[in-house]
Amino acid sequence: MPLPDTTCQPGAYNPTVTQTTIKTTICVPGWTKTVRPPVSYTTPLKIKQIGEYRYSDTKTADCEGDHLVWLGSVAKVDLDR
Repeated sequence: MPLPDTTCQPGAYNPTVTQTTIKTTICVPGWTKTVRPPVSYTTPLKIKQIGEYRYSDTKTADCEGDHLVWLGSVAKVDLDR
């Protein structure tokens, strides 16, 4: 598999997660559900990226979206991209 391409798979840090706020953000069970993008966003993104990476398997159900910045750390999901 190809390595992540930052032009196809951008990442950004969530400024609300800091050393001071980790006990109320990333250390709270289920917190990543509050920042995870909806399927209505991720499915079209998977379709786009499957084409960009030229994968032979084009079924989105077989594709797992990965994050360059782990959601459980300080990732920021930018739905406006």
